[in-house]
Formats: sequence, structure tokens, C-alpha cells
Amino acid sequence: MNTNNPKDEFLARWLDGRLPEEEVQSWEASGDLTGLTQVVEEASRLEVPATRSKEQAWEDFLVRTQQITPLETPQQTELDSSTTKVVKFPRKTLMTSLIAASAAILLLIYVLIPQPKKINIPVGAEPFTLNLPDGSKTILNDQSSLSYEPSEWAGNREVNLKGEAFFQVEEGSRFLVQTPQGQVQVLGTSFNVFVRDDRLEVTCFTGKVQVKSPKMTDATILTRGESVIIDKNDIQASKHQPSQSKIPTWIEGSFQFEQAPFSHVTAEVERQFGVTIDVKGLEDQKWSGVFFDDNLEETLRLICEPMGLTYTQENATYIRLIKKP
Repeated sequence: MNTNNPKDEFLARWLDGRLPEEEVQSWEASGDLTGLTQVVEEASRLEVPATRSKEQAWEDFLVRTQQITPLETPQQTELDSSTTKVVKFPRKTLMTSLIAASAAILLLIYVLIPQPKKINIPVGAEPFTLNLPDGSKTILNDQSSLSYEPSEWAGNREVNLKGEAFFQVEEGSRFLVQTPQGQVQVLGTSFNVFVRDDRLEVTCFTGKVQVKSPKMTDATILTRGESVIIDKNDIQASKHQPSQSKIPTWIEGSFQFEQAPFSHVTAEVERQFGVTIDVKGLEDQKWSGVFFDDNLEETLRLICEPMGLTYTQENATYIRLIKKP
């Protein structure tokens, strides 16, 4: 992008006082200086929030302003037959300048005032890693969303989650994961949260995790290797041999289930491959096993064989499961 715009240089000279007095007076007489002066005065009142440095805010602002269409180049017209030339700014160009300046101020406000951060991961997407302001990290599974308020993060580490995510939390103040089915609170640990429909699953990998839900009388404390499942029917707590892995298997593309409702298994297959599976009449049967996210045909074989099922793929995205004769 060519940044040597004559109009930009003209405005820069005016802003830092290098514009000759006669040019300033001519501009003031035209009446076009008033609006731009007001815009600059309003911009001078803005403050950079404590959560980000002025250098960071200015860098973001410059990046955004590169997307503004370059303004019209000032026209040059001869005053007489001599070689003297003067830059003349037609009213249309000046109005365009004011509009662009106002747009730039709006961008500056957007940069300086922290906006709610929200991440949405679509169906079939790869796991997405997000670094949080305090150095904590979360990895989001597909068809998941996470949001938080950057402006409040220093005193309130809180995120809202729908879907599934793995968290590695830096030690510090309380860290809270809010979900539609309950909340998970930690001080410094790693854990996995699954929340879809009426089901909440929390598994602790390191440290301690506190789980609360309106369906529970008291909060549940989980330590390494422990998990709790809360759904519309009951609450299941379990303890299993702590995994040697420091992350859930789904991050590496494998999905493990132990006596899970078959509808939960097929729902995960649907998310990973972007298909629809008809499981009418099979929803509440239990399934244990593992499947991988790299081959749909192999995955269908793995989930069907233990259940005595076969399948027909009626089109690219619709699959019907049926009992073997």
C-alpha cells in the first residue's frame, strides 16, 4: 500500500503546527476546519485502558486504518501562467477527509475500549487454541463457543462456555467457567469441560476442580483422574486411573466413550464429520469404545459392529443406521 498520500501529509503538517499560517487562514475561512477540529478535540479526550499499553492500542489502530480506502489525491491547478502552483482542496475532498477522520476516530474508540471477546468454532473444525490474557490456555473442540470480558479479566477471570474445551489455568485468582448447566471453579489446574444440551461433564487432569450445578445439593470437588457427569436424569461421579497424557484424547483426534448413551456417541460423529445420523430407536443404548476423526467409513464400522448394526449412506451428509437381519 502506498502511504505517501499528499492529503495525509497536509493534515499531518496541520496537526503538528507546520502548516503555513496563510494556508491555515484560508482553510478556516472556508469553514471546513471546524468539523475536523472538533473530531481531533474529542479524540484527545480518549484514554488507553490499563489492560493494554498505548503502543499495543496504536499498533492495532494502524492495522485497522490500513483497511480504509485511500482518499482522493488533491488536485493541482495553476493560478496563472507562471510556474507557481498551489494545492487546492475542493469541498468534496474536504468533506471526504472529515468523514474518513470520523471513521478513523470510531476505529480508534474500538481499539482503545476493550470489546467482549467471543470465539465460535464451527462443525467439523480442527481444535482451536486460545491464549487468555493471564497466560492460561484453552483448546476448543468443534461446534463450541467461548466468551469473556477483557476489561474485567485482571480482577475476574471468568469465561462462558458452550460445547467442549480443555483448560490449562495459570495460578492466581479464582478462575471460573460458566456453562448453562453449572459452573467450574479452579485456582490453578488443567481440566476438561463438556456441556451440550442438558449434559455437563467435567474431568480433572491436574490440581483440583470445584463443580456446582442447580441439580446438585452441594458442590463437588474433583482431583486428578476424577470426573463428574450431570445430565437431566442423574449425577454420576467416577474415579479412574489418571491418564499419562496431559490433554484429552479428542485434541489428538480420538474420542473415547464408556457406557455412554449411543445418541451421545453419534452426536460426536456428526460434529466431527459434518453429517446427520438417524439413530431412531437406538438413542438410549449404551456404547463403549473409541473412534477417530480421520475416516468416516471406518468410524461408522467401529460404532456399528458392537451394536449389531449396519448403515446406509443415502447422500453425502445423511446416514441411516439399521439392525442387521
